[in-house]
Amino acid sequence: MATITLNRIALSAQNINKALKDGFDVDKARQEAKQLYQDGACLIKAELKHEPLIKEVVDPVVDELDKAISSRSIQHNFPLHRTLSKAYRVYIELMWYQCWRQRQLATDKGTRNDLINHAKKNLSILPRDSLIAIKFEYRCAQQAAKCLKPSESVWNDYLKSGLKIGESISGKNIPGMILGLGELIQQLRLNFVRPWYPDVHTLRWDSTRIQTEQDFNQLFKTKVENFLKKGHNYTLCLAVICKELIKNKQVDGKARDLAFDHLIRLLDLEDLNIADHKHLSRVFDSFPLSKLKKLAKKLDRYYETRILTIKFLGTLSRKNKYANLRAECLNALKKYASKPRFEPVKKFLESKFAQMQETSEREEALEDVIAALSEQAKSEANEEKLRKAQSEYQAIQEQKEMYKTLKQELLTIESEENKQLDSFLLCDQARSSKA
Repeated sequence: MATITLNRIALSAQNINKALKDGFDVDKARQEAKQLYQDGACLIKAELKHEPLIKEVVDPVVDELDKAISSRSIQHNFPLHRTLSKAYRVYIELMWYQCWRQRQLATDKGTRNDLINHAKKNLSILPRDSLIAIKFEYRCAQQAAKCLKPSESVWNDYLKSGLKIGESISGKNIPGMILGLGELIQQLRLNFVRPWYPDVHTLRWDSTRIQTEQDFNQLFKTKVENFLKKGHNYTLCLAVICKELIKNKQVDGKARDLAFDHLIRLLDLEDLNIADHKHLSRVFDSFPLSKLKKLAKKLDRYYETRILTIKFLGTLSRKNKYANLRAECLNALKKYASKPRFEPVKKFLESKFAQMQETSEREEALEDVIAALSEQAKSEANEEKLRKAQSEYQAIQEQKEMYKTLKQELLTIESEENKQLDSFLLCDQARSSKA
């Protein structure tokens, strides 16, 4: 493997933009981005050992990647975004870590804001219920960019964590270094970084060091249960790491097998909150209709993780180099496809719709009251009665609309899962019939 230098990776990043500018060679751009990502993983491993391969901050690489991901010419080229987003996230994380390592290196505010805003812009244009892996990378990139240019007081807190890391370095105590890094990024929570990012960042960096079964159990398995409880970006992180380990030739067979077993486990995730009638009732009492569509997805903490896992398993089943995993991938997908989904919440909604039928008489009575009061002469007493009647009527209408909205959102989730399952299972049927 060629020595990684700043000049080399900066040139590789420049070649991405050159390929897009000169003939729009997307394949070449993707290849350069893929190599950059692999080099970035090597740089991370070296940083964690406190044996950095390059002393300089990776500013020129981040600058070129930022130009690429913010280019209007690729805004709808999702295969390219899939590769670019991974490299973009890695080098922004390296940038803020190197700034911290070199003690209080500030970053231009405009640079920081551009990185945050460009990641946010790409998140806004990606299709709503697909390309989840790309969205996850841009979310991480956005949070990583927030770690640049902390306030002086926060840098001072970082230095305290740095002392612990320094003590560990002198004795080559890798777990001690990681503990110090963990304390470091906990400080980032004070710098408007989303709560999930420090934990996700730590596990993703730790996972670059996994090569053996022992590494897997020590660095990954010990974190799994806590991540599973939280869902959302935490379990997306687990899915992405498992796929990376399965694909990594430097990881031994036993560790890859463990990663594959954990990936399949993610398909079985069910959110108990979505089956809890009291929890759902509290939700509807607390949130306005305008927020309910987003909330319907958040009620199921594992929706995106299941979709992503379906895609990962389906993709593995199609590639010849993973032929040994094909049967297990397809069996897991078939098992999930035959499994009843959202049954508890569907029953909950049915009971609510039945209750709403009982409110129809009250609704009609309120309509009559509102009409009568509106025609009567204005008085303070009548105005108060009218406001109360209108408020109660509106509450009934909103509740009806809320339950209809949740039902539609759940149908959308189920439809998206079925679409992904069908795309792989029908393809397998076609392959089998030809054989």
